[in-house]
Amino acid sequence: MLKNLRLQKIIELTNLKEYTSIHELMEATSSSESTIRADLVLLEKENKIIRLHGGAKSIVERTSLAELNMNEKLSINTEKKMKIAKYAASLIKDGMLVYIDAGTTTSYITEHLEALNVVFVTNSTTTAQKLRAKNYRVYVTGGELKLTTDAFVGSFTQEIISKFTFDLGFFGSNGVSKKQGFTTPDYEEANVKKSAISRCKKAYILIDKSKYNLESGVKFASLNEVGIISDKKAGYKKISEKEIEVK
Repeated sequence: MLKNLRLQKIIELTNLKEYTSIHELMEATSSSESTIRADLVLLEKENKIIRLHGGAKSIVERTSLAELNMNEKLSINTEKKMKIAKYAASLIKDGMLVYIDAGTTTSYITEHLEALNVVFVTNSTTTAQKLRAKNYRVYVTGGELKLTTDAFVGSFTQEIISKFTFDLGFFGSNGVSKKQGFTTPDYEEANVKKSAISRCKKAYILIDKSKYNLESGVKFASLNEVGIISDKKAGYKKISEKEIEVK
């Protein structure tokens, strides 16, 4: 990875997680420990991160309601998100009615679909366009469009969702912890997720391990309400009996 790209990746990951270990940065950038340590020294001199023992801390003052936009999220853990989405797509069978929540990982589901005669409902304009491009029948919920996450939110969105009963639903989350379950920064978006989950026969949260043990403002589901599809990562234990780890 080119140095400029590597440095930017380090900043993005550190800001996302608030604290990132050297080993996580080595894995994310495919770099040696000595390279990462040198990068952290440089970034600290430029006042872009704070070096700590074994890693780095964000200089950004974070709150539980902070959220990256879609373009920022697309550049983080892309390979892991694609693997998670591919597994999720394999669960979709011919003739199902499926809900896909707005989000980067959930949007990647569209790239791995093989099932026939599936009808989709989504609150994401990006996901809707990808589905139509593959000739699937798709309904968009409508509502107030939140541009940062490409998500329709609000009471109108919830009203449309209430008219369906979904065979499957796939959702994103900004964080998950044993204490709070699944959380997201935006109250309106949390309500839409909660409404859609209640209309699903089976619901799955698609979330990579970088978001484990994070709490992000507003709870929308408990650990026992939904299944989890996540990546397999050393040092992380399953957070739920309903968790599926994808290699």
